[in-house]
Amino acid sequence: MIEYEVTVDITDTDREAYKLWLDTYTSETKRLPGFIDVKCSVTKVLNNYYSCIRYIVKDKYVLEEFIANKEKTFLDIDRALKKRILNEGDI
Repeated sequence: MIEYEVTVDITDTDREAYKLWLDTYTSETKRLPGFIDVKCSVTKVLNNYYSCIRYIVKDKYVLEEFIANKEKTFLDIDRALKKRILNEGDI
C-alpha cells in the first residue's frame, strides 16, 4: 500500500465550485482499479486556503499509471461532473 499526497493553494479559487468538483473527483477516483481510498480536505491557514488530496493505492504500479494517465483521468472526471450538474442540478 502506498500513500501519495498533493496539496494545492486554492486561495483565489471559487471554493464552493471547487468543493463540488473535489467531491466528484474523489468519488470517481476511488472507483479506479487499484485505489483503496482517496481522502480530501480544504484547510484555511492564515488568509490562504489549501486543498489536500491523499491517494491510497495498492502498489507503485497503480500510482505510476495514475500519474502517467492523469490528463485522461481528469477529462473522465470532468465529464462525470458535467453530467452530474445536468442531471442533478447541483449548481
